[in-house]
Amino acid sequence: MKRNEELDQFKTKINLVDYAQNNGYQLDQNKSSTNCIVLKDNQGDKILVGLDKTDNHYFYYSLTNETDKGSIIDFIQKRKNLNLGQVRKELRPWINNNYSSTFKITNKLSIKLTPTSKEKSKVIAQFENFQTINNHPYLNQRGISKDTINNPRFKGTIYLDSRNNAIFPHRDREGVCGYETRNQDFKGFSSGGTKGLWVSKSGRNDNKLVICESPLDCLSYHQLFPDDYTRYFATSGTLSEKQKDLLRTAFEKLDQKGGEIIIATDRDAGGEEISQQLTEIAPKTAQIFRYVPKHQKDWSEVLQAQIERERQQENQRSR
Repeated sequence: MKRNEELDQFKTKINLVDYAQNNGYQLDQNKSSTNCIVLKDNQGDKILVGLDKTDNHYFYYSLTNETDKGSIIDFIQKRKNLNLGQVRKELRPWINNNYSSTFKITNKLSIKLTPTSKEKSKVIAQFENFQTINNHPYLNQRGISKDTINNPRFKGTIYLDSRNNAIFPHRDREGVCGYETRNQDFKGFSSGGTKGLWVSKSGRNDNKLVICESPLDCLSYHQLFPDDYTRYFATSGTLSEKQKDLLRTAFEKLDQKGGEIIIATDRDAGGEEISQQLTEIAPKTAQIFRYVPKHQKDWSEVLQAQIERERQQENQRSR
């Protein structure tokens, strides 16, 4: 029992972030958040460290090898090729606070992790391996131009996975919390992830906020009605309480600036229900409008219909 208790102490009392830094890993501040710390070493190894809220164990995921994951014990065994007895000897000085530190902790490096779930950390670990895109055939087929994809408003909001799927990350107040996957005849959401909001880049002088049900609708709306002062949110379907809370905060900030909220959800019962919910959570003083496609179901279909009309007109002129 005491030996098992010692293993549990290794996993709970030793900050894996500190241990990794003591073994040559450096903090990647741009990729890290309060509940997920990213570190890398000079040999190309890159890990994400979290604190499990269910058992208070520190854990890690490798960002270069999806089978490399676990506790501080797994971390040591896979990098130093030690047996369990040797791992105990390695970590006992850390429990007794008499180890020799090889790195200097500064205020920026001594980060106290906020407990999170392993599922969310796994989603973030997967997301770290995705690449930003500058074009995608699936998006082009849906009428989204390369210029729209590369517009500064959407730069860094669309990614590509190893299967060439288009990835649309959802974010909450802590960062990436899930992602939507789209391709030909395929639509899915990350296993273990939760819906936040897909968001475009924001600008200091933005005075409009357009809310659609899908990122494709946001991109289509922008291409149909380009505006340098408009920000875009996508909910990926019906609203959760978490999404309402995020949107309520965004609405309040925009209302303080005197901006407009544009509800551009689908022309169906679901879109109308979302519109009513958005209106209810908006400040009473908000300038809020509902824009509905006249003939098509959503703005993606509107864009495709416009492109088809322009193609037919061009063919007529050619003839």
